[in-house]
Amino acid sequence: MTSQSRMRILYLFNGDWNWIKQRPHFLAEYLSRTHNVCVVYSITSKRSMTVYNRAPGMKLIPMVHVPGRFQLPALYGLDTLVMKFIFSLILLFVRPDVIWISYPQLWSCLPRWKAVTIVYDCMDDHLALDETQGVRAQLRLSEASLVRAAQAVIVSSNALREIIEQRYRPNRRPILVRNAFGDQIMPVRPQPVHKSGESQVWRLGYIGTLNMIDFELLVQFLHSTPPVELHLIGPAGDGTIPVLPRTTYYGAVPHEKLYSLVADLDCLLVPFKMQERILAADTTKIYDYINFGMPIVCVRYPEVERYSQFVEFYRTPDEFADVLQGLISKGFPRKYTEEQRLTFLAENSWAERAKVVEDVLQGLIMSTAPSRGRHG
Repeated sequence: MTSQSRMRILYLFNGDWNWIKQRPHFLAEYLSRTHNVCVVYSITSKRSMTVYNRAPGMKLIPMVHVPGRFQLPALYGLDTLVMKFIFSLILLFVRPDVIWISYPQLWSCLPRWKAVTIVYDCMDDHLALDETQGVRAQLRLSEASLVRAAQAVIVSSNALREIIEQRYRPNRRPILVRNAFGDQIMPVRPQPVHKSGESQVWRLGYIGTLNMIDFELLVQFLHSTPPVELHLIGPAGDGTIPVLPRTTYYGAVPHEKLYSLVADLDCLLVPFKMQERILAADTTKIYDYINFGMPIVCVRYPEVERYSQFVEFYRTPDEFADVLQGLISKGFPRKYTEEQRLTFLAENSWAERAKVVEDVLQGLIMSTAPSRGRHG
C-alpha cells in the first residue's frame, strides 16, 4: 500500500457525534480527507445538550447502548454481548483496514477480526472518570487487553503516557499527539469597549462541559467581586449544575459560533475542579482561547505549565481572586503578543496533528510501526 492509498477506517467513538466538538471529531474529519472513514458513535439520551455537527465525507452509524452500563457490572457485560453481535455485522459491512478505538470498552465489544490494524487513541484517564466507577475493574481489563493488542497507542498528554506505561507496561511507548485548536485562525481581537459614565462590569467566560467547573470557587469570587458577570457556554454534563448570580448559561453551542459569543468578553477561564481525571488532561480549551486572542486564567497543574507564556495561573481560591483583581485593575491586558499567538497556532493545528497521525498509520500498514513519538 502506497502513501497515497485510501484505507478503510472504522472509527469507534464512545460519545455522541452531535456533542460539543472534541478531539475525535477533528481527527475523524481529517482522516476522512485521505481515507474512507466510517464513524460508529454512541447516542446520548441528553438531546437538549447536543448540537449539529457536520460529517463531510464520512459514514455515520449511531449506536444505542444498554442504559446504565457503567453503573453495574451485569449491565456492562450485557451491553458488551449485544454490541459484539452488532459490531460483527458492521465489520462485515465495512471490512476495515484499520480500527480506531477511542474508548476501551469498545474493544471488548469487537469480535476479533483478522488482518486489521488496531489503534487506541487515549484522550482521558478512563478509570478516573466518575461515571465509570461502578465497572472500574471490568474497564481496566478491557484497556489492558486493548493496549496489548494495539499496534499503536496514541495519547493526548504526557500524563496519560505515564499512566499507560505504569499501569500496563506496553511493549511500545505510547505516541504523544496532543490536542489542537479548531483550525480557522481568528482575526486580531480588539479590546472590548466599555462605555464611559457607566458602572464598569467585567465579563468573564468559560467554554466546555459545565460539570468540570469548580463552582464553589466561582461562588466565592462572585460574592467578593460584585462588578463581574459570568458567561458559561457548554452542556451541563452529568450531575446538577447550580444557578449562580450574575451568570448567563448558554447551553451547548456549535463550535463555529463560539467566537461570536466570546468576542465581547474580557477574559476566559479554565476553573476546573481539581480531580484525578483533570491531572491527565491536555484541555482543548486553552488552544481555542489562544486562537480567540483572549486573556486566560487557568488552574495550575503539570499538563498546563507549557502554556505559561499565554496563561495566568492560580492554585487556590485566594490566588484566583488576586489574579483576576490584578487583571481588572489593568483592564484585562493579554499576556502574550500577536506574534506569539500566530506562532503557537501554526504549530498546534489539527492539520499538523493529522500529519503525524497519517505517518503513524502509514508506518503501521507498512509494518514499520514507530516505537516512540511525540507531537505538540
